[in-house]
Amino acid sequence: KREQHDQLRAEMDRRLRESDMALNAALAQARADAADREAALRAVIAKLEAEHDSHRQRSEVVISEHRSASEQATRSLRSQISDLSGAVSTRDTEMDALRGQLEAQKKALEAVQAQQGS
Repeated sequence: KREQHDQLRAEMDRRLRESDMALNAALAQARADAADREAALRAVIAKLEAEHDSHRQRSEVVISEHRSASEQATRSLRSQISDLSGAVSTRDTEMDALRGQLEAQKKALEAVQAQQGS
């Protein structure tokens, strides 16, 4: 009976060791799988961060180019407005001079008509 008990105990110990080894192997595999998944996720994250940085840099370049173009267009429009204002001022001066000439001619004509009428 004692021998049977010892055999049963030895069998249980053997099964326990086998089960323990199987669990340890499964745990090691699970850790390895988790490490592989973590490495893959880190690679994806690194790729996404690199793409994000690249897009951000391109966006900054585009924004800078648009800002520069906008500033140049604004300067050009201001210059054109200034030129047009100068041209209008010159035309106003010319018109005033022509009005003065017309007034002088009108007065001269009235004077001639007045002399002819008398």
